[in-house]
Amino acid sequence: MNKSEKPKLIHCQEGTKKDIYEVLINEGPFKDKTLKDIFMIAMALGFKHNVRVPIKKQEWLFRTDQLPDNSEDYWIFKSIAISTEKDLNVLLDEKKICNIAQEYANGGISLLKEKAFSSSDFANFNKRFESELRDILNELLVNNE
Repeated sequence: MNKSEKPKLIHCQEGTKKDIYEVLINEGPFKDKTLKDIFMIAMALGFKHNVRVPIKKQEWLFRTDQLPDNSEDYWIFKSIAISTEKDLNVLLDEKKICNIAQEYANGGISLLKEKAFSSSDFANFNKRFESELRDILNELLVNNE
């Protein structure tokens, strides 16, 4: 199997899911973060809570040139793909790697919105959420050793 080329764009679900990204970059604890940052967090939440939702109608969110092949962010994509597929051959399918990431983010974005706006105590939210994200990363590292 030849290695496929990485898609040029990362997508989200058109409509309400895209709207959630827009709300999160404009208000709340993620104000002024990038769409890529919010996508990464949504993807991690979707993965942790095993909420993988196929995208029915795509709308582009950001360009994959923001995810260089050797970047930590793209290695997280790859780690999630390996953990999901239980097969290292998934690393040869860049389209599948991105699709898996997009589906977990599609499932996780609603969870992220709920978490972000369920507490008015943003200082504690940030600490709790940072701890949760560290747990997800550690889980990925342990599962892929």
